[in-house]
Amino acid sequence: MKMRPFLFMLAIVLFFILAACSNSDESYSDDGMESPASDMPNRYDGEAEEGDYSYDSGDTPEEGKYNYDEDRMQPERKVVNEGYMTIETKELSKTKNNIELLVSQLGGYVIQSSIYDYGEENRTSQLIVRVPSKDFQHFLVKVEEFSGKVIERTVRGHDVTEEYTDLESRLKAKEIVEKRLLTFLDGANKTEDLLRISNDLARVQQEIEQIKGRINYLKNHVDYATVTIHINEKKVIVPEITKDDLNILERSQKAFINSVNAIINFASIVVVGLIGFAPYLLLFVLPFSYILVKVLKRLKQNKKNNNDV
Repeated sequence: MKMRPFLFMLAIVLFFILAACSNSDESYSDDGMESPASDMPNRYDGEAEEGDYSYDSGDTPEEGKYNYDEDRMQPERKVVNEGYMTIETKELSKTKNNIELLVSQLGGYVIQSSIYDYGEENRTSQLIVRVPSKDFQHFLVKVEEFSGKVIERTVRGHDVTEEYTDLESRLKAKEIVEKRLLTFLDGANKTEDLLRISNDLARVQQEIEQIKGRINYLKNHVDYATVTIHINEKKVIVPEITKDDLNILERSQKAFINSVNAIINFASIVVVGLIGFAPYLLLFVLPFSYILVKVLKRLKQNKKNNNDV
């Protein structure tokens, strides 16, 4: 009889414990059974931007949240290399051909090749080439070996890692927006919604192409270094001994004939002059000569008379 009150009290305690556990499970079930789809957008509300759509953990990895922080961890350095060289050589054509051949062997290519000829002793050339960045320093060393003298050598590096990483992140975000817009486009029924979604989709796709273009541009300039080379030719010209220099007898004969011809020309000019001026000589010289003779005779006569006295 004494055990009945104890058993009764134990039964009441167990009843309250079971009731409390049951309430807790029901509360957890109500909170956990809420559908994730209730927060998903079911219509297109306006222009599409990266922040215009809400995503929860129920979305697929491609269309859901993207962890940009993991993508930014320890990025590979992206450096654009550029080189400028001015060299001097004795054989411009040979040096230029050697450089172009080296570029081809390294897997690069020539952007510009020109030669400026200012005369036999003054020729210059300019080359703009692209070579793989991994062979950039090796290429500069080989160019120095081809040249006789390096006048100028400048190397520059531009770090574009931050821009490249930012562009990649923007591209992934834009592609997520593009996929969401395509989803909205498939489910749109109204003409107004179709037009709005199509306009926003075209704008986003244009931005994606622009970002891809910039990424490809940076990637090309990171993978291939640009080198500008100015080549100056300094040639030592030795005068050649010509056949005319060796034929001394022929040159002497030619000089003698030229001298004789000059004398003959001078004599002919004198003869022609005398004949041409003969009338003037008869008109002026003869009277003057007659007067002069008379004067001289008189002076001689006067001198003789003075001696007789």
